[in-house]
Amino acid sequence: MKTEIPEYWKKHIDLKLEKINAIRDMAEGKIAEFIFSTDTHVEVGENRTPELCRYIIEKTGIDKVVFGGDFMDGRKDKNEALKNLKRWRDLWCDLPVYGVRGNHDTNTAGDFTEENRMTDEEYREQIYKYFKNENNGKGFYSYVDDEKNKIRYFLLDTGAKYSQFFGEGHEKDFILYGAPIPAYKEQLDFVWEKSKELGRNWHVVAIQHIIIGGQNCKNPRPVYLMPQGKDLLVTLDKIQEDPEMPRVLVAMCGHNHIDREMLGMGGYPVLSTTCDSGTLAAKHSQENPLREVGTTDEQAFDVVQLDLTNYRFYSTRIGYGKDRTYKMFLSVTQ
Repeated sequence: MKTEIPEYWKKHIDLKLEKINAIRDMAEGKIAEFIFSTDTHVEVGENRTPELCRYIIEKTGIDKVVFGGDFMDGRKDKNEALKNLKRWRDLWCDLPVYGVRGNHDTNTAGDFTEENRMTDEEYREQIYKYFKNENNGKGFYSYVDDEKNKIRYFLLDTGAKYSQFFGEGHEKDFILYGAPIPAYKEQLDFVWEKSKELGRNWHVVAIQHIIIGGQNCKNPRPVYLMPQGKDLLVTLDKIQEDPEMPRVLVAMCGHNHIDREMLGMGGYPVLSTTCDSGTLAAKHSQENPLREVGTTDEQAFDVVQLDLTNYRFYSTRIGYGKDRTYKMFLSVTQ
């Protein structure tokens, strides 16, 4: 069935498809691709991205949509939050989605009380069991292999209730401090052990909702590592520098509602992508203008291409924002 999209989107996307095809030509067939969307906050956006993804998939054959978390805004009671998750699922359920949980997705942003917080079981029933990544997982983190291109995608969970990261009674310390605790260390051990299974001819991509920060609506700050991001990058750097282990290509996240970037010590790009909810973007940073509904500014997501011939990362922006290109360094010693 042919997907129809508004004319103002069709012209925009068709121009982007020209660039995507040119990148494919440069990669000479040795390329991995996926669509990356994050921070839809389904209650407050236009939610055109699923239909736009269908159109792109029909034109390109891309077989993965990776979602970086914050399906919903989450500042609701549990029943309302569950309805919002169902709404997201109904919009996206026919797409090949691989997803991670964001900090809003257990509705902790609105209420820290246990009786109003959805349980892991409720979250799994409403969203997670529909993801393509669940079968390889443990808890809410997992990996997915691209055997053809020898890439292992790690999909990690930074959306657990805050007390799981910072200890009971210290939930609000998430805003100010943060320290490694066993709940997240378990995921890092998982990344390390599952990377050890692979040789140097394999590659690693890491995706979780929170890695880097920088969002501040009154006083925009430079990019900085969030606590979980710091711990993840230490693990990825160790992998990168071990001559017997895979090469790290990129680490990606959402959360900021702003495009941010830095380099890991191992030389690989670490990127955040702005929110896909144009309605929400301007409320979170004076760097973001109002994004007008009925224009291509209303959404923002990326077609990601990993060129394994020239070792370059390309993200072609669909909607608001800019295309990005990075060299994927193999090691700080090379």
